[in-house]
Amino acid sequence: MGATTRKRAAAQIEAEAPQAGEQPREGKRLRAASPPEAPAPAARSQRGKAPAAQPEGKQPSGKGKAAGGKAKAAAGSAAPKAAGGKASAAAPAAAASAAPIRINRAPVLTLWVAVVAQRQGFSWEEAVTFGKEVSGILAQSKGRSLGIYEQKERSEEEEAERAAEEAEAGVQRVDVFGMRLKAVTQGGQRLAYSGGSAIQPGGVQGYLKRSFGDRLEDAKGAMEGLAAAVPAEELGRAAYKLYERFRPEWKGWGVAGQLDLGKLRQLAATWQEEA
Repeated sequence: MGATTRKRAAAQIEAEAPQAGEQPREGKRLRAASPPEAPAPAARSQRGKAPAAQPEGKQPSGKGKAAGGKAKAAAGSAAPKAAGGKASAAAPAAAASAAPIRINRAPVLTLWVAVVAQRQGFSWEEAVTFGKEVSGILAQSKGRSLGIYEQKERSEEEEAERAAEEAEAGVQRVDVFGMRLKAVTQGGQRLAYSGGSAIQPGGVQGYLKRSFGDRLEDAKGAMEGLAAAVPAEELGRAAYKLYERFRPEWKGWGVAGQLDLGKLRQLAATWQEEA
């Protein structure tokens, strides 16, 4: 190899050698790595600001708050209205239960005697039979005083036969409503005895329902309040006098009057002055 050739080879080797700080070449020039892509800018609102994230469950705007406020106001106002509705509905019902009852005296006396008898220890089924008996006795007495009924006199023989029949039936006398009434035991119940047989409770209860209609419980409740205000040992003595204070006004035989339930309730507080 000539001197000229050696000089060229040395120059080529020197040119291909890496300089200080250079990476070695691998026959081809390496491409520079692309810089990382910048993150996409957040979406901006019309004013150039990104909308703030809303916590879960909250309304994104003031309209939701307004709607919630209206809902609370509506709920708050609904409660007083509901309470007011109940009160307004209860008022007519209370007024209706206190209204006078147009009725004859006979069923009023029947019911009152039954309430008194129950207060004196009889069952309600027993008590209504005594109510019917007392009402019948007093109606007969009133009818005779008005000349509607004639007084029928019994002979000694008739009285003896009657006494024998009652003894055979097991008739006894019991204290009810300040009176000594005839009674007989049937099916474990002491029932009023009249006209040769026991008075049946079902017939009397039907009579009271027909007479009072849907006001039966109103009248019974008012009478029970009065009976409860009087000591049981004094009730028999005072019962008829109290009846005279609240019974319907007399308007003629068989003519209906008015039963004032308010007067009955007042008597519960003033019965000692009236009896």
